[in-house]
Amino acid sequence: MGYERNRFRSGKEKMIFRRNLIIAFSFMIIVGLIIYFAIKTRNDHSDITPTLDVDEVNGPEPDTTLFDTDAKLKQHVNEVIEKANRMILGYDYEGAIKYISSDPDYKETLELLELVEHLEMEKTSLPTWNKADKVTCLAFNAIIHESRFAFDGDENAKKYNNNNLTEKEFRAILQKLYDSNYILVNMHQLTEFTDKVQEDGTIKTTRTKKTLYIPENKTPIVFVQQDPSFLKSMSGDGFASGLQLKKGVLSARYDNEDGTTYGAFDYITILNEFIDEHPDFSYCNAHGVLAISPTDGIFGYDISDPSAEDYADNIKQIQSIRDYLTENGYEIANGSYYNKVIYDYSISDFKVDFLNWQKTAGVLLGDSDIYVWPTGKDSGWKLYSDDKYQYLKSKGYHFYCSLINVQEPYWVQITDNYYRMGWIDVTGARLYNDMKNNKTILKFLFDASEIYDTAGRPFVF
Repeated sequence: MGYERNRFRSGKEKMIFRRNLIIAFSFMIIVGLIIYFAIKTRNDHSDITPTLDVDEVNGPEPDTTLFDTDAKLKQHVNEVIEKANRMILGYDYEGAIKYISSDPDYKETLELLELVEHLEMEKTSLPTWNKADKVTCLAFNAIIHESRFAFDGDENAKKYNNNNLTEKEFRAILQKLYDSNYILVNMHQLTEFTDKVQEDGTIKTTRTKKTLYIPENKTPIVFVQQDPSFLKSMSGDGFASGLQLKKGVLSARYDNEDGTTYGAFDYITILNEFIDEHPDFSYCNAHGVLAISPTDGIFGYDISDPSAEDYADNIKQIQSIRDYLTENGYEIANGSYYNKVIYDYSISDFKVDFLNWQKTAGVLLGDSDIYVWPTGKDSGWKLYSDDKYQYLKSKGYHFYCSLINVQEPYWVQITDNYYRMGWIDVTGARLYNDMKNNKTILKFLFDASEIYDTAGRPFVF
């Protein structure tokens, strides 16, 4: 009986074992099929959503150098475009195209390529202007920063009242000219030498008018400042005492009882400030002519004593300012050494003055081909031919400025050898006479009564 029970138990266990084995085997088959179809599905659809491990999902660390490079390139391109746009505001399309095209990234940057293409088309749409024989020239003396010191009743007060503008008047003139669509040009932008083939086959060099590209409503005008040397004799009379170039910024130095301050206090820095705010007032960055007379220093720096302790520093500062001014659209002119009525000199004395200028201003500022007659007096309306002109011509001078005494908005001579223009001196006396005596010489430019600084000028002429 016991044997039968054991045999039954053993048979039952065998049956359970077989069943479990079948279940286990079936499970293995099912798992195997699942794995097979999973692998097959992955292979068939690997281009849709591949299965990645953790490292693959996270990927490599991002290349920060690449992002930095892209950001720097974008910033650089923006800076190039910003500078080019400023040039375009002054109608310097050729300069902007040249500037962009010379950039190392130009050919690889679509933005720059497209901008040059646009500028080439835009340039051809501008009207042309070539009336270099009909250009007004205005001449200015030093600008009074504080009239209470200039007009304090001393021996110089009347002279300043006659010859100089207050800062308020100069700023008002700039704004009025801008509002009337005048645009500042330089003398070298007006004419050039051109070689012409004659009938006999020889070549003759002649001076011809240049073509400017400006809107039809714009009228070119030339500025000249006489003797921006910041004379020592004017110290304490409300004028700036010199220029300072520091970290690429040009400022005027003004000394008073409270100490020294720096800012836009003189002709050059006020004009710079105005053009910075109104770049379309300057054609291709023109800032006008500076007629240098170095007998009392240059730009407010003494050069009379090479043994002086600050002589070397003065020379360095003068040359740095020169570079800044010429790079920023100023033309340096010979204003004579002594700044006197030099046309009455004998030819020998005239040569002495010229050589003195050449040994001082010429050495420090470089060669010039513009001669501004001190006080404006030269041979008058007739063509140049005398010994003084012949001497200047032999020294390479081809541009001349002098005072005109006619009631006309401009006076210009163009010959094969030179370009000569007369200036209108814009002074306190000129403003007063135009305002009170109904003179007409400035009326085509502005109404003098809107400019004259009545509050700043305590007395009349």
